[in-house]
Amino acid sequence: MASASSIQSLKSSSDWSPNELFVYNITVTAQLPQEFFCQNTEPSLDDIDPSIINSAVDADDVSDCTFHYHTDLDLATHPTQESFINGFSQLTLHILGFEE
Repeated sequence: MASASSIQSLKSSSDWSPNELFVYNITVTAQLPQEFFCQNTEPSLDDIDPSIINSAVDADDVSDCTFHYHTDLDLATHPTQESFINGFSQLTLHILGFEE
């Protein structure tokens, strides 16, 4: 009963210990990507600007979308905050069409 009445602060998703998951009655279950993303097919790369994949991170002659993606990639690979990695992951999923 003591844990139910104690005040818990919010944590980042990567900071949860197995004990905290147990206290909050959270179960982690492996799931196939197709089930998680509610898709039966692999994402297509046909609609993605090829410069996102083929251009250098510091290239000058790229679209705004590619520049933004490469900037986020650079921040995520040299993170000072977990939010950079989360933002890059979210942008990657957006570009691949995984949105509700």
